[in-house]
Amino acid sequence: MLALLNDLHRAGTTLLVSTHDTDLAYEWGDAAWVLRDGRMAAQGLMAEILRDPETLRRAHLKLPALLDFGLAIQKAFPMLAGQPLPGSHEEMLELIQQLRLATTAPVRDS
Repeated sequence: MLALLNDLHRAGTTLLVSTHDTDLAYEWGDAAWVLRDGRMAAQGLMAEILRDPETLRRAHLKLPALLDFGLAIQKAFPMLAGQPLPGSHEEMLELIQQLRLATTAPVRDS
């Protein structure tokens, strides 16, 4: 199904997808509309809307895993505060690789 949607998107088709899967929505979408009790609770850029824990809690949605991990990494490495959070699995893997390289001290011979 996602392959078909990706093909349609690449062909220039605007798509509107309804899902409770915040992981899918975060990785795939650009904008978000969160409904609660049949009313709009929030709307805006995907990364901003799905980053708001209170909006998600009230709508019975979970924080996307990539955001959850990205925020945890920023908390553990304050020098990354304010950096863009990973928007895909590939970006998360790149971030982890960069952190590994930055925090691995060279081995010295005794």
